[in-house]
Amino acid sequence: MLSAAAATVALTTAAHVTISPRPETDAERDNCINEIIRSVAFADDRTVLVDLARWVCPVGPDCRDEIDGVELRPDGAHYRDASAVLVADWVMGQINNSIQP
Repeated sequence: MLSAAAATVALTTAAHVTISPRPETDAERDNCINEIIRSVAFADDRTVLVDLARWVCPVGPDCRDEIDGVELRPDGAHYRDASAVLVADWVMGQINNSIQP
Protein backbone atom coordinates (compact mmCIF):
# COMPACT_ATOMS: atom_id res chain seq x y z
CA MET A 1 0.00 0.00 0.00
CA LEU A 2 2.77 2.47 0.88
CA SER A 3 4.67 1.81 -2.34
CA ALA A 4 1.60 1.75 -4.58
CA ALA A 5 2.34 5.24 -5.93
CA ALA A 6 5.98 4.27 -6.67
CA ALA A 7 7.28 5.56 -3.35
CA THR A 8 10.28 3.85 -1.79
CA VAL A 9 9.50 2.32 1.60
CA ALA A 10 12.21 1.86 4.23
CA LEU A 11 11.84 -0.96 6.74
CA THR A 12 14.06 -1.06 9.79
CA THR A 13 14.93 -4.05 11.92
CA ALA A 14 15.10 -3.63 15.70
CA ALA A 15 18.12 -4.23 17.89
CA HIS A 16 17.83 -6.63 20.81
CA VAL A 17 16.86 -5.02 24.08
CA THR A 18 19.62 -5.51 26.64
CA ILE A 19 17.65 -4.88 29.81
CA SER A 20 18.28 -7.65 32.35
CA PRO A 21 16.86 -10.05 33.18
CA ARG A 22 15.24 -11.02 29.88
CA PRO A 23 14.01 -14.46 28.96
CA GLU A 24 16.03 -16.21 26.23
CA THR A 25 12.84 -16.43 24.22
CA ASP A 26 12.86 -12.63 23.82
CA ALA A 27 15.99 -12.80 21.63
CA GLU A 28 14.41 -15.62 19.62
CA ARG A 29 11.25 -13.55 19.15
CA ASP A 30 13.31 -10.50 18.11
CA ASN A 31 15.21 -12.62 15.57
CA CYS A 32 11.96 -14.02 14.16
CA ILE A 33 10.40 -10.56 13.77
CA ASN A 34 13.57 -9.20 12.15
CA GLU A 35 13.67 -12.09 9.68
CA ILE A 36 10.07 -11.34 8.70
CA ILE A 37 10.99 -7.67 8.17
CA ARG A 38 13.99 -8.73 6.05
CA SER A 39 11.91 -11.09 3.92
CA VAL A 40 9.25 -8.43 3.30
CA ALA A 41 11.93 -5.91 2.32
CA PHE A 42 13.65 -8.31 -0.07
CA ALA A 43 10.34 -9.30 -1.69
CA ASP A 44 9.65 -5.82 -3.08
CA ASP A 45 12.19 -3.84 -5.09
CA ARG A 46 10.54 -0.61 -3.91
CA THR A 47 11.56 -1.42 -0.34
CA VAL A 48 14.86 -0.58 1.32
CA LEU A 49 16.06 -2.61 4.29
CA VAL A 50 17.82 -0.67 7.02
CA ASP A 51 19.31 -3.39 9.20
CA LEU A 52 19.67 -1.48 12.45
CA ALA A 53 19.69 -4.76 14.39
CA ARG A 54 22.89 -5.93 12.67
CA TRP A 55 24.53 -2.52 13.06
CA VAL A 56 23.81 -2.27 16.79
CA CYS A 57 24.04 -6.01 17.54
CA PRO A 58 26.49 -7.47 15.01
CA VAL A 59 26.90 -10.69 17.01
CA GLY A 60 23.36 -11.86 17.77
CA PRO A 61 22.06 -10.64 21.09
CA ASP A 62 25.49 -9.19 22.00
CA CYS A 63 24.95 -5.51 21.30
CA ARG A 64 27.33 -2.59 21.20
CA ASP A 65 27.18 -0.32 24.21
CA GLU A 66 28.58 2.62 22.27
CA ILE A 67 29.50 3.73 18.78
CA ASP A 68 31.99 6.52 18.13
CA GLY A 69 32.15 7.22 21.87
CA VAL A 70 28.38 7.71 22.15
CA GLU A 71 26.49 5.51 24.61
CA LEU A 72 23.73 3.98 22.48
CA ARG A 73 20.99 2.95 24.87
CA PRO A 74 21.56 3.97 28.49
CA ASP A 75 18.49 2.00 29.58
CA GLY A 76 19.25 -0.92 27.25
CA ALA A 77 16.33 -0.17 24.96
CA HIS A 78 15.92 3.46 23.86
CA TYR A 79 18.12 5.81 21.83
CA ARG A 80 18.18 9.28 23.36
CA ASP A 81 19.93 12.59 22.84
CA ALA A 82 23.29 12.08 21.08
CA SER A 83 22.58 8.40 20.39
CA ALA A 84 19.25 9.25 18.76
CA VAL A 85 21.04 11.70 16.46
CA LEU A 86 23.77 9.14 15.70
CA VAL A 87 21.24 6.43 14.84
CA ALA A 88 19.03 8.80 12.82
CA ASP A 89 22.06 9.94 10.79
CA TRP A 90 23.07 6.32 10.16
CA VAL A 91 19.53 5.28 9.16
CA MET A 92 19.14 8.23 6.78
CA GLY A 93 22.56 7.47 5.28
CA GLN A 94 21.49 3.88 4.64
CA ILE A 95 18.29 5.04 2.98
CA ASN A 96 20.05 7.67 0.86
CA ASN A 97 22.72 5.19 -0.26
CA SER A 98 20.03 2.69 -1.25
CA ILE A 99 17.94 5.02 -3.39
CA GLN A 100 20.68 6.84 -5.29
CA PRO A 101 19.85 6.94 -9.02
